[in-house]
Amino acid sequence: MTWQEYQNVELVSHQSPNGKRPKFGAKLSSLWRTMLAHLKVSSEPQVWQTRNTAGEIVWNAYNPATGQSLDQVSEQEVRAWLEERHYQYSLTARKNLQQLKMQQLCQMP
Repeated sequence: MTWQEYQNVELVSHQSPNGKRPKFGAKLSSLWRTMLAHLKVSSEPQVWQTRNTAGEIVWNAYNPATGQSLDQVSEQEVRAWLEERHYQYSLTARKNLQQLKMQQLCQMP
C-alpha cells in the first residue's frame, strides 16, 4: 500500500480534494468568526460557513439567546435548527399574548 492509499483509507490527509491544504489564514478566519459569534450582543442567531479538513463547505451557528451552537454541520441541519428556534419562538410569543389577554380580561370592571 502506498502512502497516498494509506492516507485515503485512514483519513490522515488534511488536504482538500483539489490537493491543497487549508491555509492558515482560512483557519484563523474561521476561529475569529466563531469567537465573534459568541461575543456579539445581538440575540439573533449567527450562521457562517467554513471548510472541513476534506475541503467541503460546512455550516456553523450560534444562538446567543440560548447559548446553543452547531459546529461543522450540513446546510439542512442548520435550516432545521433555525426552524426549530422559530417554532419555539412562535409558541412562546403566542403563549405570552394569551397571558396578556387573560390579564386584561381579569382587570376589566
